[in-house]
Amino acid sequence: MGKNKEFIIDNFQSLLNECKSLKRKLDSVNYSKRTKFYAWIKKRQKLELTEDDCYEVELDHFDKRDLKQIIQIICNELLKLIPPRKRKHAQKLISNFRLPSEELTWEKLNSVSSAQSLPAESKGQCATCAKKISWWSFFSKYTDDRNNQFCSRSCYEEFNDLICDKCQIKIFDTPYYVNKEEKEGVICFDCANTKCLGCRKTIPHSVGYFQKLLPGPGGKKETSNDSENHLPFCKACQAKKEH
Repeated sequence: MGKNKEFIIDNFQSLLNECKSLKRKLDSVNYSKRTKFYAWIKKRQKLELTEDDCYEVELDHFDKRDLKQIIQIICNELLKLIPPRKRKHAQKLISNFRLPSEELTWEKLNSVSSAQSLPAESKGQCATCAKKISWWSFFSKYTDDRNNQFCSRSCYEEFNDLICDKCQIKIFDTPYYVNKEEKEGVICFDCANTKCLGCRKTIPHSVGYFQKLLPGPGGKKETSNDSENHLPFCKACQAKKEH
């Protein structure tokens, strides 16, 4: 058992060094976001295999500290690659280690927006792209009312703009949320509504219409009892049909 524990601790220390080395490498070269994403997903997969062995041994304070640091590096580096509005939902999936890394696709983590943007978890860096803000640009940098810092006007706008998850168009009026409690799944007015087939009056889509866009707690998309072939009618036209 002692030898097994020593082997696991060595794996932790090795993985921690690998994560630090990968971070330096990816920060120094202009890799694409997808390339960085799958590089960190591989480290998350390796952590899953190492964690499986941990159930057989009792970790001391320093071992738990290394494990926490590994998780923090992987989660933070993955979240940096996700747009600020989509980080809240992505964070739930990334930090849920019951969800296999092979199910964390780039498309899935970029599919659901939230009412609140999450800044990159680093001081002195842009809240949107995590680029380091140099001292000489201190007086010209952009900030918001939550003291988030931004390296450019475009990053400031990306952090604050609401984009419809269905049509990918910027929302200027009040958005519709698929999950109203968590304020997740941002939908614009045009996508949230449709035309009554009877009188052509603008009416909201059925409650279950957008559920297929919103992944559930396990990362899989919700299924709805509503028929996809449901024909939209307003209450007045529906009443006429029933008589």
